[in-house]
Amino acid sequence: MPKTYFFLFSLVILFSACRSPHDDEVLKKRIVEALKRKPLITEVETTPLEQYQDKDMSYLKWMTMNDTHIAGVAHNGLVHLWKRDGSYIGQAGTWGKGPGEYVQTTILFFIGHELFGLWDNARRVINTYRIEEDAVVFDDQYDMSAIIRYAPGSISVQDEYLYLYNDTGYFENTPRVIRIHNSVFLDGAALAIDKTYFKLFPLSGVKGLITSILTFCVFDDYVYFRDPYDNIPPASQLKLPSSSSPYVYQGTTDGKILKKYKVGKEMSYFFIDNSQSVLIVTGGLDDYDFYSLSSGNAIHQVNFDFDAFCKHLLKKSLLSGSMSFNIGTGNTMIFITEPVLNDKKTCAILHICEVDLGLGEENEEE
Repeated sequence: MPKTYFFLFSLVILFSACRSPHDDEVLKKRIVEALKRKPLITEVETTPLEQYQDKDMSYLKWMTMNDTHIAGVAHNGLVHLWKRDGSYIGQAGTWGKGPGEYVQTTILFFIGHELFGLWDNARRVINTYRIEEDAVVFDDQYDMSAIIRYAPGSISVQDEYLYLYNDTGYFENTPRVIRIHNSVFLDGAALAIDKTYFKLFPLSGVKGLITSILTFCVFDDYVYFRDPYDNIPPASQLKLPSSSSPYVYQGTTDGKILKKYKVGKEMSYFFIDNSQSVLIVTGGLDDYDFYSLSSGNAIHQVNFDFDAFCKHLLKKSLLSGSMSFNIGTGNTMIFITEPVLNDKKTCAILHICEVDLGLGEENEEE
């Protein structure tokens, strides 16, 4: 009986190994067909954002949104919120160092439909605000200095947890991802360090200053992130360019590494398609390499002129827009904000774009 089990197990392993090239060819064919139907990056929504009185709101950056609201940081550092239809709600806090105030906001995020948060990079605090019908009201402030030493590269909210991506490693066993239960912010629970957060994916054997370009997303039960260098002596680390990480990791939301994808050293962003079949890696937003999330193999490459795409979106304006990636579910949304000047009704136009192949729709049909 044990021999029979061993034989069957061997057949399964052999079958799996043999199917990989075939599966990659099938996936490549589906990708090619999908790109014939629509370009890799498409505009899915255009929303005029309401101007409020004489506030300086035309040049917006660090945009994000959820199903009901849109948030953005103006060029003067003040944070504003709108409903999804573009109607203005209010300003979140103001400059300063008091409760509800901030010095340098770099990350925006939503927890549910009624709570909004921002990261103050200068003070290492998270401010939360309650979203009401016609106002944004300060809720609470959380000192994060004991949890994360430097500013996170991004913050993602998924299900019951908030994830902070630590894109800069400074000492051995620095966590790559920190997970905090949402009840801390929703219920006003104390931020007890030993109870409310988990260090996921610590940097093993890495010492010294390491910086990588941020890219991170949480997708259902999986976490995808970049890691800087693997087992490189400290004397060599600082000689390498910060963008020389060759790996993207797939882990679980409880901190287990599942797969490691070697995708080359010259990359700036990656995307996971909505069907969770394809890892799309881009260097400079022009060359896009496609990897199978199942096999890890490179299966396709396309060129997409992102600059030309932006110029087409902004053809009605002589002004250039600003771009913000929504590091969140699927890592697929790109916000391009087009400033509108001398208009008392509209401060900017938000072009909401998506990086997706449409393979999820195919899967549903099948």
